[in-house]
Amino acid sequence: MFLRPTIRKKDGKEHCYWSIVESRRVAGGRVVQRHVLYLGEITIDTLPGGGWRFLHPDGRHFEVIRCTHTVSYDGEELESTHAELGISIDSDTAATRWRGERMDYDLGVWVLCNQANRAREVQDVSAETFDA
Repeated sequence: MFLRPTIRKKDGKEHCYWSIVESRRVAGGRVVQRHVLYLGEITIDTLPGGGWRFLHPDGRHFEVIRCTHTVSYDGEELESTHAELGISIDSDTAATRWRGERMDYDLGVWVLCNQANRAREVQDVSAETFDA
């Protein structure tokens, strides 16, 4: 599941309309996509505290999503943490069990927002490096 933007020009301005789209694998290995939810024209503002504000065209806002910072691990730290917790990861436990059933939309939107946040951070870092 992912957010799909559709951009079009109207009255000399660009307008971006958003939809949530679901990909499903069907018989024969083909992947089909269907619109799950049409969100319309949404403006996304970054908040100073590290979240986003999603605005309708009339200025009303959706609920605020706060970003949480996660601890990054290197491979060795992660292995030792798993060993301490008694977690064993192998080809059976690391494989996806998803078979095309419906996805939890809250989780899907949360994942997409975190991906967008990471992409913005990468852009900010590369812009700082380029300016130097």
